[in-house]
Amino acid sequence: MASRRTLQTVLFTDIVGSTERATQLGDRAWYELLQEHHTRVRREIRRFGGRELNTAGDGFLAAFDRPASAIRCAWAIRATVRQLGLEVRSGLHAGEVQGEGREVGGIAVHIGSRVAAEADPGQIVVTSTVRQLVTGAGFRFEALGRRELAGVSEEWEIYALEGLPSDSEASATGGFPLPASRRAGIVGGIAVTLVVVSIVVASWTSSSEPTRPEALPGSERTRLSDRSPGEPGDRLEERPLVVMMDSPHPSRVYDEETRAVDGTNADVISDILLDLPVLRQKETIGPDWHRDQEILKFDPELVVIHYSGFRQGRDEGPRERLRLFIEYFAETDTKFLVYSRQPEEQLRQRLETLLAPVERKHPGILDRVRAFGVTDYGPPRWKNPMTANRLKLAVKEILELQ
Repeated sequence: MASRRTLQTVLFTDIVGSTERATQLGDRAWYELLQEHHTRVRREIRRFGGRELNTAGDGFLAAFDRPASAIRCAWAIRATVRQLGLEVRSGLHAGEVQGEGREVGGIAVHIGSRVAAEADPGQIVVTSTVRQLVTGAGFRFEALGRRELAGVSEEWEIYALEGLPSDSEASATGGFPLPASRRAGIVGGIAVTLVVVSIVVASWTSSSEPTRPEALPGSERTRLSDRSPGEPGDRLEERPLVVMMDSPHPSRVYDEETRAVDGTNADVISDILLDLPVLRQKETIGPDWHRDQEILKFDPELVVIHYSGFRQGRDEGPRERLRLFIEYFAETDTKFLVYSRQPEEQLRQRLETLLAPVERKHPGILDRVRAFGVTDYGPPRWKNPMTANRLKLAVKEILELQ
């Protein structure tokens, strides 16, 4: 059966100078800034009616039904991440995309990616197709000329976005005026961010090793990802990092409501853990996923991962990729909660068999891996209150939370 093809406008964003910034801040501080960036970008994608398709490192891919919405979203994203001291480059193209949900592809997606690569720091670049589709709507563009795009047979006319229609000029908050108290919160948030950056950079420049935020005095620690965008930077206690990993493939998603919005199990698990004193990070995985090193650098206290998350579709073959991922953390203290729609005892036995070679090389690693059989607590759905409560309890026990 042929895959579905739909006309969409795709938006690519990418943080400028992310490697240098990460080096300056150190892994944990960069991670927290990155999560605040992700929170803000996702908020704007939702606000303008888009769908997040992929997140790779510090970049986003989103799709929109209307090109004007995609353009306004790119403008708002640039404005809101500048409040964090970050700059992004963005690229947009409109055309037919192939596939459904988060699994899309086609030449339109490829062109969108290449157009983003043509953008200068802070620049929003669109193809002639996008410009023609919004002709007469009041958007202002500057012609950048014809460009050869890698992997594309013909040259494309591209344009830099210079302004929105006069009645929808987006402010630094994404286009909505704020009350005085909210504006004050944003200023406070920026000030705290700059203080944290200057503290960490000063420490780094005086040492051969980047200073991790947990090495700073308690009064100087700030958790960017633990507060709402623009909120004043309250000093917060150290919180354990929980990374939730799962596939977006519909056959892997447990709840019908989550599938309907192209979500993953990790989205629901993140909501379940919302009121726990932890930092939460979602990671989309699959057969081609290869960010082991990046996750290792974040030094998570707990990884909550789907037993079949690395598998393609309904493939029920061996789970070697899961074994390799867990072995990657053999020299750390990271713990794992592995879940599946099967009885817990059966899952535990399968994990013991799967990880036996790793246990022989690294004795004790099995003690850090816990099985969670979703079917033990009722229907195999995260929306089942019993399942959700048992999961939350398991996380609290593993992390020894009060």
